[in-house]
Amino acid sequence: MGQIMALNKSITRLGKPGEQVAAIAKRPQGYFIMHLGGSTAQPILNGSNVGTQATSLKHGDIIEVGKGSV
Repeated sequence: MGQIMALNKSITRLGKPGEQVAAIAKRPQGYFIMHLGGSTAQPILNGSNVGTQATSLKHGDIIEVGKGSV
């Protein structure tokens, strides 16, 4: 089981450098996740790859970064 994180910064980084890193950014339109890099596959959002573009988030989304989920 993963963890629940408070998003109280404009940018919250997830993951481990060199392995897989993603960021959640607060924008006027809401929260967005983006893949920042790493040697493993892209982060997963609700069972699908995040891709190379920022992807909007909604309450209850499940994010998998590296070997865990948030």
